[in-house]
Amino acid sequence: MTRELKCPSCGADLKFKEGQKTVVCKYCESTVIVPDELRKQTGSTGTAGHTVSTGRTSQSGAKRRVMISVITAAVIVLITTGVLVFNLSRVHQARDAATQAVSAAQRQAGSASGSTGSQQGEGVQVLQEFGGEGTGRGRFVDAGAVAVDGLGRIYVSDDDNGRIQLFDSDGSYVTQWTVQGERGDSHARSMSGTPDGRLVVSYDSELYMHDGRSGEVLMQLDHPDGWGFDDVDVGDDGTIAASWYKNRDDLVLFDSDGTLRTVVPEAISGRTGDSELNMRVAVDGLGNVYVLGTFTETVFKYSPQGEFLNRFGSGGDERGQFQAASDVAVDASGMVFVKDFGGLKVFDAEGRFLGNVEISYPVFSMAFDGDQLLLVTSEQMVRKLQLPPPR
Repeated sequence: MTRELKCPSCGADLKFKEGQKTVVCKYCESTVIVPDELRKQTGSTGTAGHTVSTGRTSQSGAKRRVMISVITAAVIVLITTGVLVFNLSRVHQARDAATQAVSAAQRQAGSASGSTGSQQGEGVQVLQEFGGEGTGRGRFVDAGAVAVDGLGRIYVSDDDNGRIQLFDSDGSYVTQWTVQGERGDSHARSMSGTPDGRLVVSYDSELYMHDGRSGEVLMQLDHPDGWGFDDVDVGDDGTIAASWYKNRDDLVLFDSDGTLRTVVPEAISGRTGDSELNMRVAVDGLGNVYVLGTFTETVFKYSPQGEFLNRFGSGGDERGQFQAASDVAVDASGMVFVKDFGGLKVFDAEGRFLGNVEISYPVFSMAFDGDQLLLVTSEQMVRKLQLPPPR
């Protein structure tokens, strides 16, 4: 039986199945603990009146509530004056909730499937787009994570039903399969393709390696302290990097065969002294790992062996600073792209700021292919972008 409750962070409706212990909000990315009375109760659904824990500090929740109020006021100003004044906080979850306010109008503009060659943003070229709303082949209820393997195949998850669809490099539908965790969560939180065509997927707070075409589970990758996996990325050398959140903000590194290489405890909080509840990871071609803390709004660079190398970035309104950083990716040249409000902020491998790339619509997930083209998901669409030089 499917039930609902309200996300305590952003107010979004969350769906969960009977007996499911946690659910991830697809809007603010909070991991919400389902109360015992909702898991066991029959014949009813969760409501906003239930108290739900997300594991975040009250200070962070207050910041999110203040920010949502600011965004609501800004939308009113847009309607009456045609000017939208953005004043975002440093918490990326509020940014994700705010983008939903403008997504309905953008959905119609992006509903065509298979079109190519359009322009948007500051020189960003849409080389290809596919998808559309629906449950049939090649369509999505809500396109979630996107990944590309070393064979050029594209994987896209559907946040609503646990389905992962496989497309060839041209965006043509190939096949599909589903994931289902032991605790009942089928939300593919993150995924990344390996050089030889396997797919590493994070769902139900666990980490699994699947055969990319058939979906067969090849193995489970483990943290010494059990469940708690969130984001994952695989480098060209096969290095698998994952973030782990249960008791602390750990960086977990595996070899290409799934063998545990090392665990970096408190990869962010251990260096800042501040709690970090949402880590994003990206691996470059040499196996170096870039860890973005969306609460601390800083990128930390680690070696393939888990040694700390560098840190860069900070929250603020100045050029090169983050307003609502929410994801990180590295292209084949080694440039680091941080998804922030309004597009991407670009850095070199040493953390020097190179410029911005504007993207005019909300992006949920992103991944580079072997041709240095960026795949992004937005609503029910997947787009392949050729990015201009940062400016």
